Amino acid sequence: MSTFEIAKATGFNISTVHKLAVALNYHGVLERNEANKKYSLGIALIEYGQAVLSDISTRQTAKI
Repeated sequence: MSTFEIAKATGFNISTVHKLAVALNYHGVLERNEANKKYSLGIALIEYGQAVLSDISTRQTAKI
C-alpha cells in the first residue's frame, strides 16, 4: 500500500503515516518496494510471531 492508501484507510494524516512507515520500515515491520513506492509487511512480523508462539508453547507446557 502507498502512504496515501494507508492514510485513507486509517484516517491518519499522510505526514504521520509517512513518519510511521519510515520507522516501521527501519525496524523491518514494513518493507518498501522502491520501484512502486508501496509498503508491504516485513520479515520482522514473522520473527515476532515466532517469539509469541514460542512463549505460548512454553506456557502451555509449563501448565501440563
